[in-house]
Order: sequence, then C-alpha cells, then structure tokens
Amino acid sequence: MTVLGDRFVKRRHDAPDGFFEVEAAGLHWLAVPGGAPVAKPVDVSSDHLSTVRLDLVPPTGAAADEFGRQLAVTHDAGARHFGVPPDGWDADGYIGTIGLPHALEPLKS
Repeated sequence: MTVLGDRFVKRRHDAPDGFFEVEAAGLHWLAVPGGAPVAKPVDVSSDHLSTVRLDLVPPTGAAADEFGRQLAVTHDAGARHFGVPPDGWDADGYIGTIGLPHALEPLKS
C-alpha cells in the first residue's frame, strides 16, 4: 500500500482474477447518499486499486454519533439478500487473500 498525495494505492502483481475489481465494485456499492464515508475508486486494474483518501476526524463523541447515523443509512440501503455480491458483480470475491463465495440466490432455510 502506498499513499500518493490524495490517493491511496494498493498493489499486488500476482492478484487473482477480479481481486481489485470486486473491491472497487464493493466500494461503489457501499457509497450511498448520506451513508458512511467510503473511499472512492479512481483507478482499478488487475494489479492495483487507487482510491481517494478519506479525511481523518478527531475521535470525539460527536464524530462517533455522526458515524453511527451514517452507518445506519448505509445499512438501511440493504442488499437483496445475505451474501449477495456488489451490484454489477456476478463472481466470487475475497476477504484479504482468501476467496469469498457469493450467494447469487437467497439461502434456503
């Protein structure tokens, strides 16, 4: 990971297929109006992801309250069902370097 001015860049030359692309799709998906701040992807390829850096805020009670309100908006935006991939993505994803199977259909109980 590298910080270049107002950009944050993650690189991995041996990244598996879709590694950075699914992360960018997830960041776009989580960026809902009024929701929690999300790093905006500005450049993505098979070996890197570049995002705009988020601004730091002091750890105050007011900041925590505001973040809680924003996070509630993000959660209220919802997903079609548990385990669904980001909008526009129909393959599996990753948690770190470990594959994460997505549920393309709701789980049956």
